[in-house]
Amino acid sequence: MKQDRFCFVPLGGSGEIGMNMNLFGYGPEGREKWIMVDCGVTFGGHETPGVDIIMPDHAFIAERKKNLLAIILTHAHEDHIGAIAYLWPDLKAPIYATPFTARLTEEKFKDRGVRVDKFLNTIPLGAKLLIGDFKVEYVAVTHSIPEPNGLLIETPLGRIYHTGDWKFDDNPVIGDVTDFARLQQIADDGVDAVICDSTNAPDPGVSGSEAGILEPLTKAIAEAKGKVAVTTFASNAARMKTIMRALADCGRSYVLCGRSVERIFRVGREMNYFGGIPEPIGFEDSQKLPRNKVAYICTGSQGEPRSALSRIAQGSHPFLNLTGGDTVIFSSKTIPGNEKEVGGLLNALAGKGIKVITSKDIKIHVSGHPCADELRSLYRLLMPKTAIPVHGEERHMQIHAAIAAEVGVQETIIPHNGDVITLAPGRARISGQVPYGRLYVDGYVIDDEEFGACAQRKKLNYAGYCNVFLTLNGAGKLAAEPVISAYGVPEIQTQSRLTLKEILTQTVKEAFGKLEPGDFETEEGVKEEIRTAVRKKINALWGKKPITDVFITHMNGGGGLKIRHTAKPVTVSKPIRQEDDFSGRERGTRASGGGERGAIKRRPSAGPGTSKPGFDQRSENGGNPAEKSSGRRRRKRKPPVSPQSS
Repeated sequence: MKQDRFCFVPLGGSGEIGMNMNLFGYGPEGREKWIMVDCGVTFGGHETPGVDIIMPDHAFIAERKKNLLAIILTHAHEDHIGAIAYLWPDLKAPIYATPFTARLTEEKFKDRGVRVDKFLNTIPLGAKLLIGDFKVEYVAVTHSIPEPNGLLIETPLGRIYHTGDWKFDDNPVIGDVTDFARLQQIADDGVDAVICDSTNAPDPGVSGSEAGILEPLTKAIAEAKGKVAVTTFASNAARMKTIMRALADCGRSYVLCGRSVERIFRVGREMNYFGGIPEPIGFEDSQKLPRNKVAYICTGSQGEPRSALSRIAQGSHPFLNLTGGDTVIFSSKTIPGNEKEVGGLLNALAGKGIKVITSKDIKIHVSGHPCADELRSLYRLLMPKTAIPVHGEERHMQIHAAIAAEVGVQETIIPHNGDVITLAPGRARISGQVPYGRLYVDGYVIDDEEFGACAQRKKLNYAGYCNVFLTLNGAGKLAAEPVISAYGVPEIQTQSRLTLKEILTQTVKEAFGKLEPGDFETEEGVKEEIRTAVRKKINALWGKKPITDVFITHMNGGGGLKIRHTAKPVTVSKPIRQEDDFSGRERGTRASGGGERGAIKRRPSAGPGTSKPGFDQRSENGGNPAEKSSGRRRRKRKPPVSPQSS
């Protein structure tokens, strides 16, 4: 009989900032019961054309959904709850969240048209839950949104502290200070491991207090002559309140610009987190005020192309136009990976004669994540046996691990998505891997990272597309000139002065003429010979090989055209197969449970012969993991664009 174990498996958020999804398992290996902590997103960028939202691939736990006891949410930032309404229908586990987080989670399910009433459990701050063999306690911490929580997770084999997103701030604008008394009690009882936020590990000192930016922000607004627009992370409720206070002190009314800031304010107002703040006004009313008496709180601090601020910079916002003499204030920092988008936005605003102020000019931003000295303080307080940095890119986690070792933590483990970390019994260690990956929200479809349309779009974006149409007679000879079209391929000048189309026509004829009788055994063989010849010729002229498709039609006996084989011009996705459905229902229904939107396309899970589907059976005593990890996805160390995590 197999021994029980207590393990930790990150499916998202380790080796990257954002897209947090963490599993904790307890029980015999292969038969564990699980709880999930957080279910977040990151955002698409120029490396993922057409994709707005990126989520962790939840296939591993969805295949074990009968053993998923609960989904625990630490707080309401997008990188912690943004994927839940998309992925929960495949999991159907109870959800636990404190009131503010629960309300925003409920809004997400409403947006997707998913009923989750009996599964969404609103719990009080400081709640203690008994979920199977797991004891889970919410511990109050400070962050940039109401009701952030750390989690004390206990099993019969050990206890760990999962920090969630946190900082130390004795004067937070919203919410409670960190519950140091409870953390001291936890430390006194002993902690086996701390799983901790790494976002600002490379930054020296401390993050600073939210209250400390009110004065410089007020001064910057007071000195502005025309209209003022202020942008910050859309879900940073504490910063929104600071901005609103500064605007009120300067005698400016404000408009909320962007759905996400409107939602945060509405829910926060319902729950009394914006007490003493004047109500916003509408765009129509703002037009009646002098330019120096109005301000706009906008989404778009990370240069998101469809945000309110980006549309203002492009002159495409339906209600708001900023001009020379106006001011835009970025009360935020640029998240790693977003530099290009933010730089483009700053230049677009400057090009309109708008004054731009950022946190590099004056102190108008503090982070909601711990810097190096705060990490040292936490580890000195808790002094766990093992430190496990998460919520950071590779460099962040390595520096974090060094800080923990510096203050005396005996063991440090740097995890990556898909790693199985056995926490107990015995010393903590990486003991295997599970499949992991990414899902892309592409319009109404949830698509697979490896086989989806986005991968094809990137190839099209790099080298274009070419198609060749051939018409064959009854004897299998060309019955007409090849018809060739190229898209995204430049017109190439050659010494012969032939056009690209003429050169490719010659190439196709020559390749067809060289075909041997055996090449005609399958139509696909003919197509591949022609496709290869066309790509080689274009590569010789241009240095790139476009995606190329070949289509063949046949003349029938009556002289008309008969299509023997058809294919789509571009294969954009792996075919959906019933055996790929790990949820037990047919694909083609949306993940939210209605209509035909949101079908998930993915590669099969583990291949035949895997003793435990999805697990890499690597021995802890040695062996080559590569020989048994066919079900594991290639590790993606850097996300395309990091989410708004303030």
